[in-house]
Amino acid sequence: MQGVAGGGRGLYDTIVAATQAASSQSAAGAPNTAVVVTAGPNDDDFGASLGEVKSALSTTSTSDTSVRLVIIGVGDKPNATILTEVAEATGGAYLAATSADQLSEAVGSALAGRP
Repeated sequence: MQGVAGGGRGLYDTIVAATQAASSQSAAGAPNTAVVVTAGPNDDDFGASLGEVKSALSTTSTSDTSVRLVIIGVGDKPNATILTEVAEATGGAYLAATSADQLSEAVGSALAGRP
């Protein structure tokens, strides 16, 4: 895949794609969680905006196949305030991990439906 000048991490595009994929593959009424791991902020000048993410999440969170989003931020570059707001809009959570042990614990918690 070629890089795009001025492009960067398409975190918001990834969040939208993950929740849409999880929603489209789940059974109505079944628990459904998407987990996104990031090491930085959304810095894609050409992708989805924060407003578009919130709109997409409001659509998937009101359907019969709603998706609970857990976002795991690795290191100190992710914007915890924005990512907490995004995750909590789906009934999910933002988890910070600054070490390999914390990352392992966060992924295990997310997959077990604990956060």
